[in-house]
Amino acid sequence: MNLDRSRLNSTAKPTATRMQELSAKLPTFRLVKEPPTLPEGFIMPSFSPTMYHFPKQKCERLKNDCKPSNPDAWVSTYDCMMAVLWRATTRAKIPMLKPDMDKKINLTHAVNNRKILDPPLPDRYLGNAVSLAQVTPMAIKDVIAEDALPAIALAIRNSISRITPQSIQDSAEWVAGIENKSQININVDAFLGMDLAATSWQQMTSYTQQDFGFGVPKAVRFPKPDWEGYVFVYPEREEGVEVCVLLEDACQGRLRGDEELGRYASLME
Repeated sequence: MNLDRSRLNSTAKPTATRMQELSAKLPTFRLVKEPPTLPEGFIMPSFSPTMYHFPKQKCERLKNDCKPSNPDAWVSTYDCMMAVLWRATTRAKIPMLKPDMDKKINLTHAVNNRKILDPPLPDRYLGNAVSLAQVTPMAIKDVIAEDALPAIALAIRNSISRITPQSIQDSAEWVAGIENKSQININVDAFLGMDLAATSWQQMTSYTQQDFGFGVPKAVRFPKPDWEGYVFVYPEREEGVEVCVLLEDACQGRLRGDEELGRYASLME
């Protein structure tokens, strides 16, 4: 059971009509037949990971500030952290990329399939079991609008809610219908672009249960991440949540001084 990947695969090859239907339902993927070429004279800018800490007390303040106007709606701590980070990284990238403020951008992030599937995957299932959720694209000016924080957090929650057992099977079926799997790419323009990508290990029990005989870890880190336009949320601690943000160096400098982000997170030296 712990090695059985059949529930995440599809053996059925969809018809051309079905492929069109599936493609419309899966905005997080695109087919790229030719690798992109770099502009003549392009020089890769320097970028580095920077750690931010969201203390538990400030997470509670952030959740209160992100409270939806609809009393029936709910947002998680993750939704709220990603909302403030998406807004802050967008502001930080504007001076470098000088985009049209009406340009639509998105946040694409990984969602854990293990508990979504019915029945859930075994706790000891070995393998990657995530779907990619995409926030409905929004204009840059709307993402960074002054009072938009609650709306952004709710949009992130809604993107996660769209991941269902059926959407997981739709993704598997679409992949089965692609002859050349190497052409499958994630539909996100995050690397030196205005989109943002994210992964979360927030719910992992590393600090309480991952004891291999010499104690639980003091810290969990992803070694030398070589990405840009990416947010990595680490397992939650008693005192809060640590987040690694990867941006081009000048953008990272602007992010460190972002007033809104500074209300909820502090830089980890």
